[in-house]
Amino acid sequence: MVAFMKSLIIATLILGTLAWNPNVQAEPSGSYCLQVIKLPDQRILLEIQVKAQDRFYIDYIHSKDKTPVHDVFLIGEEGRLVLLEEHYEWYGAGLAFHPTGKGRIIFEKDRTRVLLNRELTEFRLRVGRVANHALTYKAQRIPLLSIANGGDLVEITVARAAEVKNHE
Repeated sequence: MVAFMKSLIIATLILGTLAWNPNVQAEPSGSYCLQVIKLPDQRILLEIQVKAQDRFYIDYIHSKDKTPVHDVFLIGEEGRLVLLEEHYEWYGAGLAFHPTGKGRIIFEKDRTRVLLNRELTEFRLRVGRVANHALTYKAQRIPLLSIANGGDLVEITVARAAEVKNHE
């Protein structure tokens, strides 16, 4: 019994020390990095710490119609990107494309709002020279031309924060 108690005390002290150690940091559940990656060389241009249920936005000027487009994205529970909705003045080339036939269109005064709830593993876009693409997360607005050249192909994706640390 005495040996058992000594083992229990030692185990408690070791576990207590590990739990208290300020150098040991557990990765919060649902912690991710939103990344903008230049293709084809896979260079990370932008990385922002995000968590599940966070939203971010992509705003740009439609190339043909010259009207503003506002896309709303969600970081899903498993780090998946979800395109929740798009807002624009009217249908232009490339807008309201629904390959699955899912989505709901709402007309609000002078705006069209398309509710999509479309899951993506990543999405690619060509940084416009005049589209003024901007990614907004919380109060941070990043014009894509500030991190890439016009015409560059970029991929926007989400990685687990632990995977990013291991990748460095």
